Amino acid sequence: MNRLIREGLSWPAVCALVAAGLVLLTACGGGGEREATTDGAGQADAVAAQGEEIPTVEVQTRWAYGNANDLQSLIGSSDEVFVGSVTRVLGQSEGEQAPRMNNGRRGLPLTSFEVTVKSAQIGSLTPGDTVVIEQAGGITEVSGGSRVSIVLEGDKLLENGAEYLFFADRKANGNLTVPPFGRLQVGGDGSLEPLAAWSRLGALRQLSGLSASGAAARIGQAQ
Repeated sequence: MNRLIREGLSWPAVCALVAAGLVLLTACGGGGEREATTDGAGQADAVAAQGEEIPTVEVQTRWAYGNANDLQSLIGSSDEVFVGSVTRVLGQSEGEQAPRMNNGRRGLPLTSFEVTVKSAQIGSLTPGDTVVIEQAGGITEVSGGSRVSIVLEGDKLLENGAEYLFFADRKANGNLTVPPFGRLQVGGDGSLEPLAAWSRLGALRQLSGLSASGAAARIGQAQ
């Protein structure tokens, strides 16, 4: 089991990450904020593939989650709504403009995932399309050569091979970003399950437990 480490990131630093385009849906002011919690589990296959136990650094973060208070608002604030399967981890990059954390570590890594669209409800995507989802977090090297896996509070990295219902935003480079309250994973029984930290939000309560087709029908009714 990965050891969980909490690493503070100052509020101005989080806002700087937004400006750098790394944490696009983190709030830099206004209401509807919470400090989320997570167990830090469920890292991408890039972690397991190394055959080593990598400790997790959980970066304290405030998320602007107000648009997920109801399904209609979540739909209206999303560029693309679709069900897709993560087909591979493309790799990661360090945020060159990201500030250092309190202990001098480099800024958050950015991990890219290839996702194949299975069905689409909102936006320009069609079944069979392939998109890239960029997510803040990943594996980075710290002083002494040791490696840690970084996640934001209330989030976890996408799982290779897993299927999700995504409420995504499109970046200027054409890739997508998805907040932790903008996705529900398709479970083994076919039902949708949000991340535990966000399961109380109205939009996610409306979709939790439904099948992908049932969620598509409810999304259609909410438009």
